Amino acid sequence: MARDPRAARLGAADPPYRVGFTWGFEGNTSVPPGASTVTIELHPDGNGTRLRLVHTGLPHPMLAPHDQGWRGYLAQLQSAAQARSALAERMAVGASR
Repeated sequence: MARDPRAARLGAADPPYRVGFTWGFEGNTSVPPGASTVTIELHPDGNGTRLRLVHTGLPHPMLAPHDQGWRGYLAQLQSAAQARSALAERMAVGASR
């Protein structure tokens, strides 16, 4: 099994509202382990939650690939949350019958 070269270390946390961690890749001189920091914040927003992700400390050539990667992961997270919400609504309607 291939070893995953990503390296992260948990940093500041304020559960359940905020978590931070360092980010990097073993053997990568552009973004070595601990070279950048990711902060994720959750904020109540009406009946939902707004997620704010900030990734700092990346060298300029690495901005676009990381932006694309985070956008992809956040889109997957949004789809999963919407599917869970729809399932919960269907279950609530079924339970009220």
